[in-house]
Amino acid sequence: MKRTVFILASITSLFCACSEKTDITADWQEIPVIYGLLNPYDSIQYIRINRAFLGDGDATVMAGVADSINYTPGDLDVNIQRIEDGSLIHLTPDLSLPKNAGTFANVPNILYKTTTPIQKNSNYQLVVKNIKSGKTATAKTPTIDGFSVSTPSANPLFSIDFTNNAFYRVKWISAKYGKLYNLTIRFHYREVDKNNTADTTDKYLDWSFPDESSTSTAGGETMELPFTASSFYTMTASKVKPDINLKRVIGKLDFMFTVASEELNNYININKPSTGIVQDKPLYTNITGGIGIFSSRYTQVISNKILNQASADSLCRGSVTGLLGFCDPSLPPGNACSCN
Repeated sequence: MKRTVFILASITSLFCACSEKTDITADWQEIPVIYGLLNPYDSIQYIRINRAFLGDGDATVMAGVADSINYTPGDLDVNIQRIEDGSLIHLTPDLSLPKNAGTFANVPNILYKTTTPIQKNSNYQLVVKNIKSGKTATAKTPTIDGFSVSTPSANPLFSIDFTNNAFYRVKWISAKYGKLYNLTIRFHYREVDKNNTADTTDKYLDWSFPDESSTSTAGGETMELPFTASSFYTMTASKVKPDINLKRVIGKLDFMFTVASEELNNYININKPSTGIVQDKPLYTNITGGIGIFSSRYTQVISNKILNQASADSLCRGSVTGLLGFCDPSLPPGNACSCN
């Protein structure tokens, strides 16, 4: 919208010397604005469908009017079809989820949803039809298959070692249709009030890493993400503050992978902040008969990993995190790092 307003303002300045009155608004066209990411890992799929608007006056004022950006829910027929077998999934309007206030109207917040399971390693077509006008918008996306993670192992007998300055290497085999991989390590812990041990709060820290891209979407590529193992303690110290009234019980780690398909990867790359002199960016869309993005992602989690004894001891007594009050629940009473 900012780009449109800027262009309109530029056109106005060019033509003002030639004519005292210039109509710079073109004939109105119905343009659906669609955003949807299918994820076989999720139990509910949501598609956001709005419409572009045009009119005389302040665009920011018009954006705040719900009728400017929303279709009437009953006007749209929204379906997702699995191309492999032709099975059809109908999406229904959902107004139950709140939307943060901002430039655009947030009430009502109209989404289209389905609880029908989405299959991995499949191809889907979205078809959005305005029953009143006959306008149709379509898009296609594959859904990402599951993939194998070799490090860390899902075997509960294998613990995590963050005790040295060497690289810890997370390793996996790329998924079919997967292009962009993001890893977040979630560290769980519990805060206990030393003055009232019944007062406990479960918390976690998210440690996110830069994205990694596969060379293709065929799958089967060996990939890895190396990082300095000891940076785990630096990350923890940056997010947790010392408190002499709290005991912090060390919990488990989840390695959470989010994988984006190629269309979503392209959309993300094009919309990254510009670093050069040219700030204007091309509009990227894979919607036929509209604008936006319809793509897929996949979430895979290696959960409930534990720190090995040496790593827990470093968290408890190390120079970086030793003042944060962490303790190891696996140790017996009397040990310096015991929670008892």
